[in-house]
Amino acid sequence: MNDDNAQTWRDLADALTAEQAAYLANWESHPEIPPTLDGPPSPDDHARALLFAARAYLTQNAAAALYADVVPPPEDGHHYPWEHDGDGRWFRYFAGTTRKVGDIEVIISGLQGTDGMITRTITADFEDIDAVTARQLAAALIEAADEIEALR
Repeated sequence: MNDDNAQTWRDLADALTAEQAAYLANWESHPEIPPTLDGPPSPDDHARALLFAARAYLTQNAAAALYADVVPPPEDGHHYPWEHDGDGRWFRYFAGTTRKVGDIEVIISGLQGTDGMITRTITADFEDIDAVTARQLAAALIEAADEIEALR
């Protein structure tokens, strides 16, 4: 079955991973997901969304096979599937080390290109903090910066 000829996501099921097929089967059995402002999607909209998701999975699977030789970032954490940037390039996002300062998370994350090149950033999302927490946060940010420099 060619992706272009598929009428439903099940036409593509043989090319999906077991996890992907199980996810779509579960979604198929819950037509109220995702809810819309007008209530549940129509059966046709639900079917189209499932087919769209199956095609997206096929694209991710093809990219994973095509770029299987690209060694993932060394960080522990979560490595996401390859994504297309719309300009002919592929990348994958990863979330690495997380440090906790109270309720604040200091996260090293980044993007990896198909050439293996990695760009890392540090994220910390917080609002008003006191001086003690600010100093602890500063220490965590310095540790994260040191970790990024050590990985270069």
